[in-house]
Amino acid sequence: MSEDLGHELRTVSIDDLIPNERNPRKITEGGLAKLQGSIERFGFTAPILVQSGTNVIIAGHQRVTAAKAAGLDKVPAVFVDVDDPDALAINLADNRLAQESEWEVSSLVEILREGDEQLRAAMGFDESELQTYIDEMERDLATGFLGDEEDEPDHHHRRRDSGMYQVAYAVTGEQRDIIMRALRLARGKEELETSTEALVFICHRYVQGG
Repeated sequence: MSEDLGHELRTVSIDDLIPNERNPRKITEGGLAKLQGSIERFGFTAPILVQSGTNVIIAGHQRVTAAKAAGLDKVPAVFVDVDDPDALAINLADNRLAQESEWEVSSLVEILREGDEQLRAAMGFDESELQTYIDEMERDLATGFLGDEEDEPDHHHRRRDSGMYQVAYAVTGEQRDIIMRALRLARGKEELETSTEALVFICHRYVQGG
């Protein structure tokens, strides 16, 4: 028992846990299959949040379903002493606040490329999703540059009514990885919001240095 939070962590039978009928979050069959695969590969890594005294699930409904499909009989659970309104509020906060985060795409692609197809699947990503993120990363690299260049790129046209230019260069896979790593480092170090800003910053530093 935690004296600070009043939460109790223990291992319980899945059959003793009661789903909250008012839980508003659902999961697709494909999403459930990915969650099951993750549990089978890595084990059950995140406890279920449960209301003390009722055994009603506050957060973790889909993980419980996936755990059953993976053949687990017991799961870790954190029991919290809250009333019904607060239990439902915690449920909504758990789901809603997760929507406030977003991927740093270049870092995500770098991590996903380090694993094989089976590992990516266990992490919840299929090959089509990886390619989607790669395409997004490359679009971020290739669009939004300002001004004319003395050295014409492979592709260069102006966006209508925006005063902006879109430029694209053909690069090898190795060159692309170097470029994206440099942009990611510049964005992090200089607290820049986009890869376009990072590229302009890098170029400006070079021009200033002669």
